[in-house]
Amino acid sequence: MATFAARVERAGPEQPGLDDHAEHCSADPEALAGIGRRRGEQIRVGLAGTPGVSAVFTIVETRDEADPGVVRLGPGGRARLGGGGFPADAAVDSVVARRAISDDQAARLGEFVERLVDDGRQRDLIVLAPHGGQIEPHTDEQAERVAARLSEHNVTLWCCKGFGRGPGEARRRFHITTTDLHVASFPALRVVIGRGFHHAVAFHGQQADDVLIGGRAQFRLKAELANAIEEVVSGSGIRVRITTPADVFGGDSPHNLVNRITIGGRGGIHVEQSLLARRRHGVEIADVVARVFVSRSTMSQEGSSVELLRRPSWWRWRGVQRYQGR
Repeated sequence: MATFAARVERAGPEQPGLDDHAEHCSADPEALAGIGRRRGEQIRVGLAGTPGVSAVFTIVETRDEADPGVVRLGPGGRARLGGGGFPADAAVDSVVARRAISDDQAARLGEFVERLVDDGRQRDLIVLAPHGGQIEPHTDEQAERVAARLSEHNVTLWCCKGFGRGPGEARRRFHITTTDLHVASFPALRVVIGRGFHHAVAFHGQQADDVLIGGRAQFRLKAELANAIEEVVSGSGIRVRITTPADVFGGDSPHNLVNRITIGGRGGIHVEQSLLARRRHGVEIADVVARVFVSRSTMSQEGSSVELLRRPSWWRWRGVQRYQGR
């Protein structure tokens, strides 16, 4: 862990992007280099004298400051730290997710952790929940459910979990947009990012009533998942649909983690769900996702036949690595 003493200042008029995006910040490149961070990566900013008041930000701009300790935020970014005025004394930490604490400890402390279950070699499927815990509730439970249902196939599971002491606090402090997630800031993700998985599925939460099936995977697979999910939410009033390019939460960006982590960026399934869908049907949705993937014993990937999820039963969890973020 590396830190530097900082002063939180308001973004300048030439930095409108910081006013528009609460997750973004700017910082001095010299100070960032001193803690091994650079533009595009994430840092944690904590207010001085207020233990436990910290938030994660993406560095979208570096600029030479007269005081190298200056970190600039917009009003939304300042609200991420609990509100208050500018300037404010703070500390910048290179470590985003804490290590060696359990989920229960993280919940009690209002902390942010990273988790990985991986055998170090399989490339068939990775299940993702970047915004678990109280950030987007139940999404990590869904990812863990899929991994458990497919345990004999040794799929990989990666998730982050954030917790807070009040309503909305976890999301405000720890949500990082998936197109911004940088592997330099997430050590467990760095372990698997370059492997090239044939398929990835990511669980997310949204405020709208729909369940959206997006990503850059084949339309045929998205349609199969949408039909299967529609059956389990039948009669609830929840609409299930495949996203279009017009959808803000379509997960179709090549920079979205669910696509980035797959071969050619074309194997990602991005599942956006309302809180109602997650709360009442989260288990059933996870189960049908697992069922669809395991039933498709072969899938076409860039014109070739790829064996999906075929492992002898004795191979279960052999050599599995379990990572807990710092």
